[in-house]
Parts: sequence; structure tokens; C-alpha cells
Amino acid sequence: MIHFKLDATDSTNSYLKELVREGVPRNWTVVSTRQQISGRGQQGAIWFSDTGKNLTFSILIKDVGLKATDQFLLNCAISHGIFKIMKAREIPRLKVKWPNDIMSGSSKLAGILIENSLINDSIAHSIVGIGLNVNQEEFPPYLPDAISMKKRTQEHYDLDEILEALVGSIKEEIELIESGQYETLRTNYTERMYRRNAPHMFRIPGGEPFMAQIKGTTEKGLLVLKKEDGTLAHYAFKEIEYL
Repeated sequence: MIHFKLDATDSTNSYLKELVREGVPRNWTVVSTRQQISGRGQQGAIWFSDTGKNLTFSILIKDVGLKATDQFLLNCAISHGIFKIMKAREIPRLKVKWPNDIMSGSSKLAGILIENSLINDSIAHSIVGIGLNVNQEEFPPYLPDAISMKKRTQEHYDLDEILEALVGSIKEEIELIESGQYETLRTNYTERMYRRNAPHMFRIPGGEPFMAQIKGTTEKGLLVLKKEDGTLAHYAFKEIEYL
């Protein structure tokens, strides 16, 4: 891989987008930074990270041969790629919280932001931003549910080694897309879903709380909930809240 290491930048996704506009990077180009000033998560959420303690990086993935209607397979591949590396480091109680978070217990370990560029009905390239809490031990009060690898295991990790392992693992998952193993990807994702098959409270924004069970996702990545009356309902991101 080609790796651009930065001391600081507003956003590794934005930096990599600019490189793409300039026509510079090859497939699997990686941009990482010790300090990300304006890191973004899903729907514009801010990603907080202490300087030099965690991994904040973006990967350029090109020419996968994936239609726009199947783009949720990228979520499946990248989530499971990270999950495998965390599992190998014996991070406990790992789950994937729909659509793009890696959890340890009820605490957030990593977040993913995927930005796709389309040509006609196909994905030309994807810029995948990943924030992983690695060696940080203290988090601000407004992030009560954040956790790091070090807080879970009391071990200190080499950031370069973890980054290289993550990119290699994600490559393996992307190869499943390229070889058409879509059901394997969906099954791997579904089996690791946070709160699956257990009753929990949810709420439509502005609505009343209700009890339901997560059953999985649709092929397009909508969350499938089974309500108490046995009916199934599908929700897009931000159409449903975990309580």
C-alpha cells in the first residue's frame, strides 16, 4: 500500500479526496494522521481522538465491481475486517452495531465512514474513513460510552502494526465482494450484530419507545426489527434510535 502519514489534518477522508481529484493515488492508498482536527462520523458526527494515541485513517478502494444498489456489502466487508483484527487481539465482547460501529460490550471501540463515488449505477471508488480507539485511556465526559483497546486489555499497541493488520484484513473481505461471495459477507455481518435476537427498546425520532428485536438487515442495508406483535419493520439510518 501507499501510505501518507500526516502530523495533523482536518479530515483524512477530505485529504484523500483531494489526492483523488489530483489523480495521484493508486488503489489501497492510505492516509493516516496523528491528529485529526475535524474528523467526521456518520451524518456529520464528530470523531474525537487524542493526538498520537489512536488510529484515524482513510483507505482508497477502487474498481471493486459493485453496483450502487449493493453498497451495503462494503459496510459488511469493512466492519468484519476490523472485527477479525480486534478478535485476534482478544478484545472482549465484540459486536457490530448497525450500520458502522464496532462495539466492545456496550461501549464504542471504532467507527467507520464510507463515502462512495458513482459512475452510472456502479461504485467507481470508495473512501473509507476509520477511527479506532487504541491507546487512549481517558475520554471526555460527553463520550461516556467510548472505549479503547488498551482500556480493555491493559496492553499498549503499536499503531503501525495495527494499521497494517487492519488494511490486510479489509483487503481479504473486499476480495469476497470481488469473487461474488455476497451471502458470506451478509451472514458474517448478521451473526455479529449488536443486540441481535434480544428484546430492546427503540424509538422513531419524535415517537414513543417500543420493544423489538434486531433480526438482521435487508440486502440494501435497512435494519430489520421484529416488533412485539410479530411484524417486521425496516428502517434506514437515522430513522430509528437505540435506547
